[in-house]
Amino acid sequence: MAIQDVPGYLDLKFEDSPNSLVKRIISQSTYVVRLDTYSSIKEYLKQNFGPKSRSALKRYQRRLETCFNIHYSCYFGDIEKKHFDKLILALRELMQRRFQRKKERNYELQHLNEIANDVYPLILQKKACLYVIYDEETPISIRINMMKDGFAYYLLSAYDPDFDAFRLGKIDMIVNIKWLLEQNYQIYDLLKGYAHIKERWADESYDVYLYLTLENGNIFSRFVFFFQTLLLKSFYVLVDLAKRLKIDALFKRAKR
Repeated sequence: MAIQDVPGYLDLKFEDSPNSLVKRIISQSTYVVRLDTYSSIKEYLKQNFGPKSRSALKRYQRRLETCFNIHYSCYFGDIEKKHFDKLILALRELMQRRFQRKKERNYELQHLNEIANDVYPLILQKKACLYVIYDEETPISIRINMMKDGFAYYLLSAYDPDFDAFRLGKIDMIVNIKWLLEQNYQIYDLLKGYAHIKERWADESYDVYLYLTLENGNIFSRFVFFFQTLLLKSFYVLVDLAKRLKIDALFKRAKR
């Protein structure tokens, strides 16, 4: 059995058995905002950004709110299904436009309907939220977060690329962190991927692990288990080396 994407700040415990095997492999890194160390968004920004950066962020948000009829809504515990479906359609369009502009392929887009089906009942149970920035009645930024016992997890987001000049992506991150602080969440896990963006907002990073388990295996299954473990370790070492040498960036440019 394989258990994927376990962050290093969580400990998995397995039942002790003389015939069972457990191996842990580092796959990537996850980036975490330690919300429990801040009392307000003002304190968070002060600790993580210099005076010039904070001034610029405030200026961009002020200009956005001056030029457009901006309002913010977080759907958490209650949202009509029809409205939710409209927001998911809007999210799909934003994702398509955003990644067409970047000339990149988005992995989540092909699974958006499946994700939406899972997320809607979780919003009603307050285990997920949909944070939306509107220009009048038009969604210009949508983010989905998941929640569990004081932990919040970024799932996916997209914003209108026509608002790039206002740094809408940064504003979206700030208002989400502000809302999570007000709701007394302890940790906001930005998850893996896009490290060059997420590490700017995070306080800490943790290794993400892949756990492989084998219960009551015979000699042959144990041999296969160790061989698979070796292959996976080698794969992730090569992936990490490629990133360090920026080979992945060259590959993306070649695809474009």
